[in-house]
Amino acid sequence: MHTRTHRVLSVVAGAAVVVGAANIGAYAANGHPILLGHGNNETRPTTVVNHGSGAALSVTTRDDTPPLEVSSQAKVARLNADRVDGMNGGDVSAYTYALPEVFDRQSFSMSFPKLPTGRHYVASYWLQADMNVSTDGVVCELLGTKLKGDPAEDDLAISASRHAFQATAGATGFVSTHNHVVTLECETDSGDANIGSVFFGQVTFVPVGRTHSAEAKVLP
Repeated sequence: MHTRTHRVLSVVAGAAVVVGAANIGAYAANGHPILLGHGNNETRPTTVVNHGSGAALSVTTRDDTPPLEVSSQAKVARLNADRVDGMNGGDVSAYTYALPEVFDRQSFSMSFPKLPTGRHYVASYWLQADMNVSTDGVVCELLGTKLKGDPAEDDLAISASRHAFQATAGATGFVSTHNHVVTLECETDSGDANIGSVFFGQVTFVPVGRTHSAEAKVLP
């Protein structure tokens, strides 16, 4: 009887050790293997080194599930994002165009070569011009000419000003190059004056991935 009881206690103790070890393994800590599907706690960094070709770590998941989740907003050094808000990392750079020299003209237009199509941008332009008539100014518009369908042009951003013999124009607007060709058109206020010269000006396109529309409210 005593021997049987001793054996039963030994089996129970051994089972407890196994269960305890399994429970510890479910929350692997320093020096233990990482267990998938369970919590893993460490007090030191875990390093993955691949001496062969290919990535050191590959994470695969469903299309509607993020492959990684982090708890800190701290910046990760040398982490290059391949896609940001639906765009490739290299596509978030702004495109800036300097206005060409313009002399003694009533109007001029400007195109934007190498501006990627099929994209959305926040476009801003600014220029300063000398006028040969002090009471005349310059009017500029960013126009989106549709490639198909309605031949009309969309006024995207318009600006006009005058001051003595100098005029400035500048505006910001949301533009799309989806089936559109964007141009900047400038002309004098009247046919009695000329733009003596444009000595400074530029147009900048900042790519945006997504936009969200909301109704604005006028404060009393």
